[in-house]
Amino acid sequence: MRFALILALVIAVVAVVFALQNPAEIPVRLGPYIVTGSTAIILLTTLGIGVIVGMLAAAPGGWAARRRARKLEKELHSAPATTTVVTTAPRATTPASTTPDPYTERFGPPPHQV
Repeated sequence: MRFALILALVIAVVAVVFALQNPAEIPVRLGPYIVTGSTAIILLTTLGIGVIVGMLAAAPGGWAARRRARKLEKELHSAPATTTVVTTAPRATTPASTTPDPYTERFGPPPHQV
């Protein structure tokens, strides 16, 4: 989360610097409409529209996750309290493999095992 915030901030700073270094007036056409503005204003407006579209695209997933989390919390609090005993499996006493290692058969034990 922190990385995404830093990346977004870096992209925004680069966009602002780019916009401020390109102050020329440009026309933007969308169907029958024509808007003329500086590159900085056009770029920052486009960036803002992109942020809004991204937030709107991410909103349904966030709503669904919050709704599911609330449902699970209700289930957790309404469930009767039970005691769970956790046991560990016994440790193996035999080696995992009984087949001899071909390296050890041919050359002896590795130097770090001598």
